[in-house]
Amino acid sequence: MVTLARLPKRFVFDWCEAPPVLAGAGHEVVALVEPSSEPNCPPPVLTLARVELPSGRFVLGPRVAGVASLFAGPDGQVFLINLSGGAIGHFEVWRVPADLRPVPLVRLPFTEATAVQGSPYTDPSIAVAVVPREDDAWIADSDHVELVNLTTGAVATRPAPSNALGNITALALPSASGPLYATFCGRRVPFSCGEIAEIAPSSWRVISRRWYGGPAFYGRYTLVATTAGGWLGAGGGGNGAWVDLYSASGLRPTSVTEDIGWNALLATGDVVWASQGGGGALGCFSASAAGSVRSTSIAAGEFLGAGYPLGVESPYRDLVVATVQPATLVAVPIPRACFAAAG
Repeated sequence: MVTLARLPKRFVFDWCEAPPVLAGAGHEVVALVEPSSEPNCPPPVLTLARVELPSGRFVLGPRVAGVASLFAGPDGQVFLINLSGGAIGHFEVWRVPADLRPVPLVRLPFTEATAVQGSPYTDPSIAVAVVPREDDAWIADSDHVELVNLTTGAVATRPAPSNALGNITALALPSASGPLYATFCGRRVPFSCGEIAEIAPSSWRVISRRWYGGPAFYGRYTLVATTAGGWLGAGGGGNGAWVDLYSASGLRPTSVTEDIGWNALLATGDVVWASQGGGGALGCFSASAAGSVRSTSIAAGEFLGAGYPLGVESPYRDLVVATVQPATLVAVPIPRACFAAAG
């Protein structure tokens, strides 16, 4: 493990739902940071920042209003999406240029119903699935999903699955042809409403749908996709964190039996990365042809109780990880067993 950079002591990476993003062909990390004195969800203040690699130079940008998150397009351009107007408002998508001063791209048309924090129907959530190798992203907008062109801002709207209540909580897809995976609160009693759907993007047909046995809003949640299916991580807040693989073409669940230390997942090709347990280990996960989950543990030092895997650094093939306490960026060598699958 190699430490690439440390944040100034007065800042930490956002604790809620806004992982940093690896940008600039792996030569910089763009993040939303908050005061280290009051890490919280939702944070009192979010500020854009950039960390240059390998120099570690830290550049602080402007403050960001409201619930916010970052994502990177296929060409490495970073985008900010935030909820304007307080408890009820519209999502806005911005480009984040080199000077960190966001440039408006599009305001999404539907009003996000986030008036009641902690409700399974109205809890704030930002869900984005970038279309691989295309300049588009699927973005959840209240109870709709929209295909947004990341160059022009053009929007094409699709309805949420017919049994969805409230906001869509997560989106993911492995390729441009899909399938697109979506999580939401389905039409079950509150606190038992979590559902996942598998959608064909071209026809917008729901291929399959399954209840995943827990509330859509509880703790943190992450959804990523490989050709094997959708990998859903959820829980936290004293309930523990867990990850299940929901298979393509049927959403058959397979549990990842290893303990998950911090509920943040990353998919690169057909490999999923996550922290393991409460100590200093990473795990890489993939699915066999028979659908079983294979895992490899990576000893990485005592730092990964809380961390975001960000991406594979080129050309060294290290995995870049943002840790929360202390707020650092580290590079973890990828073992041979993971390297072959990660491609």
